Amino acid sequence: MSLNEENQIATRPRRKRERHGSSHTREYYVWREMMSRCHQPKNKDFKNYGARGIFVCDRWRASFLAFAADMGPRPSAKHQIDRIDNSKGYGPNNCRWSTKREQMRNMRTNVIIESNGERKTMAEWADVLGVNYNSLKHRFWRGWSHADAIATPFRKTR
Repeated sequence: MSLNEENQIATRPRRKRERHGSSHTREYYVWREMMSRCHQPKNKDFKNYGARGIFVCDRWRASFLAFAADMGPRPSAKHQIDRIDNSKGYGPNNCRWSTKREQMRNMRTNVIIESNGERKTMAEWADVLGVNYNSLKHRFWRGWSHADAIATPFRKTR
């Protein structure tokens, strides 16, 4: 690197730091972690986010205040950021605050079952039918069709 190039780097204006007074809030921590897992290859979760093409929208990358304005405050300490469509990145049209239970039902590994025009996860069907999740899961492992697994009544346990 030449001396002239070093001088240009040294005199390059630094980006003015955003002052928002929110750096100790849970929302800021969520934003910072979201940015890290999507854009920092050294983050332990990068392989599941940035490496898969899951990125944060430019508006949120540029400013925590934009993120806070779009998402609003967390409804409770039990709420986390959740992507509505897991194949898309983080942005105002694809994110919401949700509980761990809601997030677990929005994972790419979930089995989606369609019956009578309704699409639900296996866990949601178990709730609707009032049966144990594992009972329904075992029917699928045994090769039952979706329609039969849901329509066939379950035996009462003793």
